[in-house]
Order: sequence, then structure tokens, then C-alpha cells
Amino acid sequence: MVSVCFSNRLDAVLFQRAFSKSKTVLSVKEYDSHIQVGFYDGQDYDEITNAFMKVFRERKFLGWIEGVLTYTYHYNDEHEIRRIMEIAQEFERTPPVGVEIPSLFSSLHFYIKKFIKDYKDLDFDTLSVSVLKSVHSTLVDYTGYLLDEYKLEECHQLLVDNWRQRIHNRDTGVQVLHLKDDSGFRYYHDEGNELREAETSVYMKQYPDPSILELPLDWDITPALVHAPELLVIYSDRQGVAKLELLMSIFEEKAMWKRLSDFPF
Repeated sequence: MVSVCFSNRLDAVLFQRAFSKSKTVLSVKEYDSHIQVGFYDGQDYDEITNAFMKVFRERKFLGWIEGVLTYTYHYNDEHEIRRIMEIAQEFERTPPVGVEIPSLFSSLHFYIKKFIKDYKDLDFDTLSVSVLKSVHSTLVDYTGYLLDEYKLEECHQLLVDNWRQRIHNRDTGVQVLHLKDDSGFRYYHDEGNELREAETSVYMKQYPDPSILELPLDWDITPALVHAPELLVIYSDRQGVAKLELLMSIFEEKAMWKRLSDFPF
């Protein structure tokens, strides 16, 4: 029999729940100072390891991330720490595709499995400390990746804020632009003639701004940002399109959404 002592009831409950749909039989004994959960040696160690993983991910993961942010990377701003931990939760739920990130959870699984094979009587608090020591360097790298994502997010938000300031404060003389979302973005003047790339190039030089100078002329939202109309009318039947949502966010009350069938030209 291998047993695990939990000093915290919630940790013990989460561990037991991991076996709710399993054939594994647990022996549970409650004492004044701890809860002892036992299972027979020779059972599926992967299943037992996964149960520990559930507890670690729900009860330890974010605390470890916060500790590394505070004591290794010396972050102390509560807002920044909270947002970075939100990014950690987002990545845990939906790992980024096509991006190589430190293999924290596979390392965690490896060391948990190793410890439960090596010891018959486990104290969960001691196990937590031992596992943390074993994965600490990977945890630091993983947190560093979260920080990189946060910095990119901050840079993106700063750029969006600069674009928003241009739209609301820069007078280019353009009153209305019509954006037709139909097999690509196409812009039209209020008189009905299609906006040409050469016009956008001229306006970029005539109304310069650091936030737009490096924008490619063939990017779908460049004409809207460069011409900065008093009103941008978007004609589209599509929902959830990132570029359209970005334009709506930048233009705010200066943007109007209409059905594609309402396009007047």
C-alpha cells in the first residue's frame, strides 16, 4: 500500500475526484491534522500521476508563477502580475499552436511519477516542495515566455492606442470612407469612386505620424488608419473578423457597421 498525507482538505478532495470515473479503489482516512489517501502499489502510475497533476495545476501552478514573477523577475505591480497569470491560464486551457514553449507540464508529470515510484509514504506538502525544486528552472523559462507574451500584448495595445489618438485627433479633411468586406477589403470615397493605393501613399506623407509611417500600403487596415476619416462605414456580413473588430475598436463612435447588402455603390 502506498499512501499520501494531505494537510489541506481541498487538496485531498481534488485528488480523490480525479478517480471518480476510475476503477481504482482508494482508502481514505481522516485524522485531526491530515487526511490519508492510500492506493495499492502496482496500480497504474500514470493514472495516479495525472491525479496529482490535477491538484498541482489547480492549486499550485498559479502560485508558483506568481512566486517566480515576484522573486526571480522582480515584478511587483498587481495589475501586471494579474494579467500575466491570466495569460498563463489561457495558455493552460489552449496551448498556442506552432509555438515552442518550455515543456513545464511534461517535466511536472515526469517528476511526480518518479517521486511516487520511489517513495511508499508521501506527504503532499513535501512532494510539492520536491517537485517545485525539480522543475524550477523550467518554470522560470516558462514564466519568461509568459512575460514575452505580456510585453508583446502591451506593445500591441500601445500601438492601438496611438492609432486611436490619430483617428480622434488628426484632421485629414476626409469626412467619410466606405469599407466593403467582400473577397477582401475595398475602400470607397463618399462619392462612390474606389480609393487608390497611390492616394494612401500621398496621405501618409502629407499627414505623417510615427504610428503609420511603417505600415505596408497593402495591409487591409492601412487606408483607414492613414486617411483617418470622421466616419468609417463598414459593410460586412461576417462576425468575429479580427481586422474588422480592430477597426471598430480603434474608431469607436466614428465607425458604423452595416450589412453588405446596404453597400450603396
